[in-house]
Amino acid sequence: LSLLFYTGMFMISKAAFNHGMNIYIFVFYRQAVGSLILLPTALLQRRSARPAMTLGVLIKLFFCALIGITLGVNLYHVSLKFTSATVASAVDNSLPAITFFLAVLLRFIIIDITKA
Repeated sequence: LSLLFYTGMFMISKAAFNHGMNIYIFVFYRQAVGSLILLPTALLQRRSARPAMTLGVLIKLFFCALIGITLGVNLYHVSLKFTSATVASAVDNSLPAITFFLAVLLRFIIIDITKA
């Protein structure tokens, strides 16, 4: 089901870019809608377990949002403008494998073949 949503998002993104929509405005709207949908759920479910919002926590949240998802989505949509939605979908589906290989290379995951 989630792959259907991703495919729809790829096609809508490509159509919007072909009709002249600015990539950065599109990413802003996408992030804003996602935040508005998820924020009430998160606030209701984690009322008692929420940490205090100190300046340090806000700075960490800002940099995680800036470097993490926002940078990735911006780069993805810029590349989508120059290629087809099929290629973008294939690249997006390969990201878990790339993440696994990077984790092995950086030794976040240690694989012992003899114990397998």
